[in-house]
Amino acid sequence: MRKIVSFLIIFIIVVSILALFKNVLDSYSTVEGLNKVRTEEKKLEEEKVSLEKELEESKSKEFIEIEARNKLGLSKKGESIYVTESSKVEEGLTQDSQSKEIANWELWVEVFK
Repeated sequence: MRKIVSFLIIFIIVVSILALFKNVLDSYSTVEGLNKVRTEEKKLEEEKVSLEKELEESKSKEFIEIEARNKLGLSKKGESIYVTESSKVEEGLTQDSQSKEIANWELWVEVFK
């Protein structure tokens, strides 16, 4: 009888230790997840501040004027707008420079072709 009681007490202690260990692991993973969420929250807060700053800048008269000039081709009274076509050399340079580095002498060869 005494062995059964001792075995039962040991079994209860082992089960309790396992349950405690599982709770500790769950708590650790919860804290780790919370830290990830806080880091993401901090990044989003910084992005929000940046976007708010950009929004404020976009409301300024200077920004609106620059956008109207660049995107809509508008001008002030007395100004003349000249539109020039980009040359094939410039187009080739931008396409080639994006794909690979070109030596300076090769660029000169392209100019004189």
